Amino acid sequence: MVEKTKMLHPYYNFDRIYSYGAFLNVVVGARGLGKTYGKKIRDLKRAIRYGEEWIYLRRYKEDMASAKANYFNDVDPEEFPDYDMRVNGNVAEYAPKATRTDKKRIWTTMGYFVVLSQAQSKKSVSYHKVRSITYDEFIIEGGNLQYLRDEVTVLLNFYATVDRWKDKTKLFLFANSVSIANPFFLRWNIDPNEGEWVVRRNAKNTRNTIVVHFAKSEDFIASVMQTDFGEFIEGSEYAKYAVGNEFADNHDNLLRIKPELAKYLFTLHTRQGTFSVWTMYGLGDYYIQSKLPKSQILQYVMDSSMHKEGRILLRYGDVQLRVLRSAFDRAQMYFDTASARNAMLEIFDRK
Repeated sequence: MVEKTKMLHPYYNFDRIYSYGAFLNVVVGARGLGKTYGKKIRDLKRAIRYGEEWIYLRRYKEDMASAKANYFNDVDPEEFPDYDMRVNGNVAEYAPKATRTDKKRIWTTMGYFVVLSQAQSKKSVSYHKVRSITYDEFIIEGGNLQYLRDEVTVLLNFYATVDRWKDKTKLFLFANSVSIANPFFLRWNIDPNEGEWVVRRNAKNTRNTIVVHFAKSEDFIASVMQTDFGEFIEGSEYAKYAVGNEFADNHDNLLRIKPELAKYLFTLHTRQGTFSVWTMYGLGDYYIQSKLPKSQILQYVMDSSMHKEGRILLRYGDVQLRVLRSAFDRAQMYFDTASARNAMLEIFDRK
């Protein structure tokens, strides 16, 4: 029997993504790539050396319970040989090991554990020392979990509460490559087909605002494939997603740019994004496009919270949506992007 060469799985290096200077940073990579661990180590070091504080953010309290309880379990003791660390309620603290015998040991706050669904209650809390927020597992991996109502806005509101318009805080979002049909990619028009690095600049084109890294590490893949489980899944669809960082819903089915003769019908505002709807009369084909025309005379909205003057509230049983759903069922509906297709699929699946 040939003995395998044991490799230490490398963890994600944040030097390049920090170099862009964006306030919003997104890292999507294979399961086990070390995104969360690498950020954790960086945050802990800066807390001890510079007194910077951080926030670890999860969507629901159930998500946070296990993450918080085990937060320091995977930290290599050799990284911080002179310090003890603990979770005290919703606060992370550290103290020098040399103070273990002190009658009244002093613990220093270095981080906070916050649940996004409860973040509205944190408006009066001062986070003036916080320099980094990490929102972990921002893309839901199936099951019964759901995104928060208007989750992108909820997250940005919490960021504003922490940063207080001072440009002092970096926001990081981490996830595995689960689905491109998530509210963050849709709201910010993020497409993994743009390349490994996606950069968005502000309206004045003076600075980077969003940086997205679809991380692929050959070293990590090689390391994983030397394990027994890696050999077992090699070449499978699961390996493409879990190790190769490929989105299962990022394919070309029903993708087609609308013909020049297609007629604009209306604009549809949804929680998954805003789309223009076009048709080829006589053929029964419909086109859902992320690109909007300059003139949008007729606008429908599918969420009452997005309703405002100039828009018509569209119910799921209304004829406009029934016609679109019928075209989709007949595979006579086409999309300019995979994100648009997946967003509409999510809408049609609700009824």
